Amino acid sequence: MIVWDSPKPCAICSLNTMIIMRIFSWLFLGFLLFLCGCSQFKRTPTSLAWHNMNARFNAHLIARDNIRYAQQILEDTTQEDYALMLPLQWSLDSQFTRPIHKHAEVAMKMTSLVAERHANSKFLYPSYLMLGQARQMRGHIEDAEEVFKYVNSQPEAVKYQSKALLGLLRGYLYKQDQEAIATVIQALKQQPLSQTEKQEFLLLNAYYHQLTQEWALSAAFLDEAIALQRRSFQKGRNLYIAGQLYEVLGRTDLARQRFMAVAKQPVPYPMRFQSQINATLYTRGGNLQQNLEKLGKDPRNEVIQDQIAYKLGEMAENNADWEKALGYYKKSIQVAQPSSAMRGKAYIAIADLLYDEFQSYEQAKLYYDSALAVLPPSTDAFQMAQQKSKSLQEFVRHWQTIQLEDSLQTLATYSPEKLRDIAQTSLKKETSKPKTSPAPPARSGQRWALVDPMQLARDKVAFVSLWGSRPLEDHWRRKDKEAGTVSFQIIRDQGVRSDSVKSTPKSVDQTLENRLAAWEKVIPRTTAQKLASQLKQENAYFQIGKIYKLQLNEPENARITFRKILEDYPNSMNEAEVLYFLALLDGTPENPYQRLLIDRYPSSLFAKQIASGPVAVTADLEERARLSYAQLLQMYENQEFTTGSTLAEQAYYQFIGTKYQDRIAYLRILFLSKGTQIESYKMALQEFLANHPTSSFSTDIRERQKIVNP
Repeated sequence: MIVWDSPKPCAICSLNTMIIMRIFSWLFLGFLLFLCGCSQFKRTPTSLAWHNMNARFNAHLIARDNIRYAQQILEDTTQEDYALMLPLQWSLDSQFTRPIHKHAEVAMKMTSLVAERHANSKFLYPSYLMLGQARQMRGHIEDAEEVFKYVNSQPEAVKYQSKALLGLLRGYLYKQDQEAIATVIQALKQQPLSQTEKQEFLLLNAYYHQLTQEWALSAAFLDEAIALQRRSFQKGRNLYIAGQLYEVLGRTDLARQRFMAVAKQPVPYPMRFQSQINATLYTRGGNLQQNLEKLGKDPRNEVIQDQIAYKLGEMAENNADWEKALGYYKKSIQVAQPSSAMRGKAYIAIADLLYDEFQSYEQAKLYYDSALAVLPPSTDAFQMAQQKSKSLQEFVRHWQTIQLEDSLQTLATYSPEKLRDIAQTSLKKETSKPKTSPAPPARSGQRWALVDPMQLARDKVAFVSLWGSRPLEDHWRRKDKEAGTVSFQIIRDQGVRSDSVKSTPKSVDQTLENRLAAWEKVIPRTTAQKLASQLKQENAYFQIGKIYKLQLNEPENARITFRKILEDYPNSMNEAEVLYFLALLDGTPENPYQRLLIDRYPSSLFAKQIASGPVAVTADLEERARLSYAQLLQMYENQEFTTGSTLAEQAYYQFIGTKYQDRIAYLRILFLSKGTQIESYKMALQEFLANHPTSSFSTDIRERQKIVNP
């Protein structure tokens, strides 16, 4: 049996093994001690180094790069209409920032990790600032505001407070919070700003004054900011906006300098091309109109023909050549792209001309409506066009009443032979008239003069002969159909149905005798008919005056309209309210209309209001009156009669002069009818008829009077 002896270990090998084991033990112990010292709540050098390294490379840099990517994407993909005034700050609307949502969300996630895991890192507050910026880019304005307020409130974040205030200012500008904007601007003025922070502060100041349309201040702040910027896309864009601002201010020399400087910056080709065109327009020593016409003839400038035509229209309008201006604006519409913002601008320019200079209100409303179909809803131009269109809808209805009644009153003065000649002429013109859009009427020296009484008489009476004398109400053609009945024309007593008239729309007007017979039905002949026609005109003028005052914000036209009522319609049923509005519009110390109101109608609601101090009837007051009326109506439907009666009494005196005053007065009467104070109820009925004689509720009020006073 062979026995093998195991080799004896070498002394040197044993020693090496022991040394290695000890080294590993010390390294493992050191690693454990290192980990124990890396808590984010400790301020030891080991902990700070560990968390600074991880915060920087695992979160901060990733978030910073994503924010930079997002900004670059906006610069590369955003398409702007350089014919419009560009905003100095891009929109924070979620629809606009949709392409960068992914990068903004990554930045939000990474910066949040710094606060959660590396609270003792020196990158904590810079990451908070990036978190606020990323939230703004994502459209979370309120959440970003909380972050910036937190950084601004921390004592250890003093050197980051300026950036936090700039972030707050950016958010407040988006919300247009005037009071907060002023507070933050004042705080930033007291902060020591770096060159980068000063540049951003100047840009935000310029943007603020651009929003408030203080063009000179905006241009001044923008020039200071541009001087601090290096060559970049943003500097080129700011130069282009500066040129636009000086263009609005009429400083074409400074505008030309800014537009020429754009070409030296790395901007997209469309902006570079447009700036070169704008600079050419304002070439020193040249004739602007000649430059424009020369540019228009160049085939290379085919894509900007709409802008050239628009600028030529502006020049013609500045020279009071209204017809020429209309021609250029219409050409701009013809050559513009269907969805171009320039098309919307041209529509508004034509509508303004038709409204201000030609008094063609119907056509003006149509052009405002066309602008609404083209302009983006977020623009100021869209909001303005929408408001004008809404106001003109009611305005046109009353204006057409005035024209129709004036035409009918004119026809009433003619002899039967002259009426026959006019009817015969109108029939001939209708059969031979080409179907073209009517041109705007020639400008009249007087606001209320009829442009062509004969033509208006023919058109309005032709309408009445076909559709009948219809009440002034919406959807009048569908009213009977919606009620489930057969609709008849004004000649229903002859047995003519509306469907047969529709199938042969000229069947009523085939003969001269039918035309004359239709006219005779609507021409005011008797004294009662003439008074009724004048009353319709008076009420229409009264409503137009209120629209001028309350909706269109044209106090001078409102004053002219109300004075016309006093001059042309003495003893008007609306005289007390007309005097009330004139007293509000009169700026003289003696205010003769106030004295007239108190002398003639001392017990009227309007005199009592004037005596206690006139209240300016504004759009805000109108809105509050509407909300109050809706609240009172709901309370009446819920049978809250006691509380509703008290609130109606307060609203009755609070909203004098608004278009809801007669509705509130009527609800006041309804509440009083549910109580036990019969004398107060009777007095309210009398006051209503005295203060609102032409209200649609007057018939019901008179019936109630008959019941309480048999």
